[in-house]
Amino acid sequence: MVVMARPLVAAVAMALTLAGATACSGYQIPGLTGNLSASQIIALPAQGDYRDLHFTEVGISTDGTVVSSAEGSAMLKPGHGLRITRTYSGKGVAPFTSIWAGGQTYSPAQPGWPHVLWNQQGPMPNGPQMYFPDTWAAYPPATSAGTEGSGIDLAWRVTTMLNQMQKATFVIRQRDSFPLRVDLNDLRAAQAVAMGKKGIPVRTRITFDRANSGVNIAPPPASQRMPPPIGSDVGDVVGTGVRARVLSDVVGYKGPLGPGTQNVVGVEVMFEVDPGYYSGWRPDHMVLTNRRGQQFTSWMGNSGWAPGVVGPVVPGSQYSLLMFWDVGTDPGPPYDLTLQLGDVPMPQYPGKPGSTGALATVSGTVRLR
Repeated sequence: MVVMARPLVAAVAMALTLAGATACSGYQIPGLTGNLSASQIIALPAQGDYRDLHFTEVGISTDGTVVSSAEGSAMLKPGHGLRITRTYSGKGVAPFTSIWAGGQTYSPAQPGWPHVLWNQQGPMPNGPQMYFPDTWAAYPPATSAGTEGSGIDLAWRVTTMLNQMQKATFVIRQRDSFPLRVDLNDLRAAQAVAMGKKGIPVRTRITFDRANSGVNIAPPPASQRMPPPIGSDVGDVVGTGVRARVLSDVVGYKGPLGPGTQNVVGVEVMFEVDPGYYSGWRPDHMVLTNRRGQQFTSWMGNSGWAPGVVGPVVPGSQYSLLMFWDVGTDPGPPYDLTLQLGDVPMPQYPGKPGSTGALATVSGTVRLR
């Protein structure tokens, strides 16, 4: 009698567990009360009470090498928003964050620079749907691809072609409709790699690991978007056909964008070119002067020393760049930055936009903070 009682107790406990799981999840588990179609399965995350989801992401090349990684949050309610920080392996690119909110995409004007200003990239009405599981049902019809895991972690797999070149597999946990993962195969990227291009992810895996952290994702405030209000500048110089603005400066910069030495001054400079003018400049004519009158020549971003003419720039455009000066053992500020444009002849290229018109000129000094 004792031997027979144990399986009975276990069976009752199992039944209670499954009944509780079914009640909490809001749907019936296939195999117990009938199967769901692929279209029903892919629609389940929209029925869950998920306000936001945290995720990690890896991009993998054809040889299995991880070429990119990312972490971010997707806001589902009350409206959609996405914030993701991505890193590319071995490319010398600083990690950078992108935002999608209000139907617009925003990216940093200078990735990796500590004073973040955002470029508005333009409308993207539906956003990157892959990160919003409550929109997955809008993809082309899905096909069931079996299950993975076991027990309470048993999950469905459904696949669909997002377009002619991208195939996605969605993994959704049965017990609570939680969207566990998206696996994306990019056939176009695979073709590019086969033609010799490197560092391109052909397989991307997005893993959702927690929900309802309380994140709120909104567009960057106007004061942090390009172009920022002039009153927020370190200083500016108005010339003929152009305004040169020092947007921010860092004395003692130690980040990955500069020359990697111990004592670096970095600035973000923005040029606003008037219609009818084009511009160009020599980086080595942008001079930093210390309190003793000693001058230092600029070092341009990841390109290293960059003497010579840079330009032309399309009339009416706005553009920014980072410049760095290795000041060696100099004790520190104040520093004066001399900004010069149009002080050297600029080549003209017939028929090339931005190379015709009058040459913009500016010359002046800004005291760094």
